[in-house]
Amino acid sequence: FTRAISKPGMLFQHITTNEPDDSQIEVAIAALKAVIPENKAEDEFGQQKRGVKIRCVDFDNNGPYIFYNENNLDDITIYISTNCINNQDLAKFQIAHEIIHCLHPNHTQDVTNLEEGVAVLFQKRCMPMIDFGPNDGKYVNVYNLANNLLKYDEQIIKKAREYEPNISKIPIPLLLNICPQINHNLLNALVRPFYR
Repeated sequence: FTRAISKPGMLFQHITTNEPDDSQIEVAIAALKAVIPENKAEDEFGQQKRGVKIRCVDFDNNGPYIFYNENNLDDITIYISTNCINNQDLAKFQIAHEIIHCLHPNHTQDVTNLEEGVAVLFQKRCMPMIDFGPNDGKYVNVYNLANNLLKYDEQIIKKAREYEPNISKIPIPLLLNICPQINHNLLNALVRPFYR
């Protein structure tokens, strides 16, 4: 596992500024272990798709994001920003967000406000001491949307994923079947595509 994290993908060596040293790799490993072993995301939002493997965490100037292996789309590398080097709290914050997208990887479809909102909500639950930045208005918005949905039923995403595992494909009728009282304007906002 440590070896996988220490070796950036050959195709992406030109993207990262420098190969991380051992202490920087330890930050990524510790951050990953702080989020994954507890199965916190699965406990809150449902099981990860079978066969999905998070192979490693690496640093990239353009992170955070998920990279899918072109030969196996369920083989994932999580890239976190180089700002996370030597900052374990920020690394955990970014990894927690990407973990939600790894529950059922969305290779071809746009991510909805619902999925992005759940990702932001989860990262804030994992690392509440990290505040949103001044340019994070779109993330604050989807956080509020997801938070408002969970006020109706804290388990609604987990329940819906039993029928539709891809958070971005969860339809309004399914959410209403679980909880008919949900505000329709909220639902319409949640199923719209999220634009970064």
